[in-house]
Amino acid sequence: MSETGDVEFEPDAQYVAKLLAGTVGLAAIASLAGLKPPLPLLIPPLLSAITLVKKPELDLSTLKTRGGMNSELLAPAGVAAGCKPPPSGTAKVYPVDKQTLKDRFLRVIAAQPRTVLSVVSQDKETYGFVARSLLMQYPDLVTVSFLDVEPGQSSTLAIYSQSIYGQGDLGANKKRVTEWLAALDKEL
Repeated sequence: MSETGDVEFEPDAQYVAKLLAGTVGLAAIASLAGLKPPLPLLIPPLLSAITLVKKPELDLSTLKTRGGMNSELLAPAGVAAGCKPPPSGTAKVYPVDKQTLKDRFLRVIAAQPRTVLSVVSQDKETYGFVARSLLMQYPDLVTVSFLDVEPGQSSTLAIYSQSIYGQGDLGANKKRVTEWLAALDKEL
């Protein structure tokens, strides 16, 4: 069984390679047609390629700072406790064991467009994803940790979604977290 159970994710490096190949292909076609490809055509894949070296933070318990205007953090007490600004709130406690919560939420994330798996913690309890915007392919980093509340009976999660670029995200990270949790509620 894979790191994500029976849920399949496209690896981030593969996604970036396809994005770069598509851009180079378009530039080559434009060049062959005698057109000069516009420089802005190259910006999205180059900005997106940063995720090959910049990965989502997996240890939310040690998170100290986050972008206040371009991130969203929901975490139970004790997780990211010293973070400034503090978490926006907490995810609810789900009446299912941690493995069920993880399986269902990974299924929700796998259904999200332009979202790929980046990194998994050694204990396979924390997952890092890259979610990209539709038009410019700007990458956001998303970390999800699954936590027991009452082992075998109830569980919760911590989720941190952050933009790599810009000072503000127009609410994109908060919207993502809200939508993903709403989809999880439907799964459970």
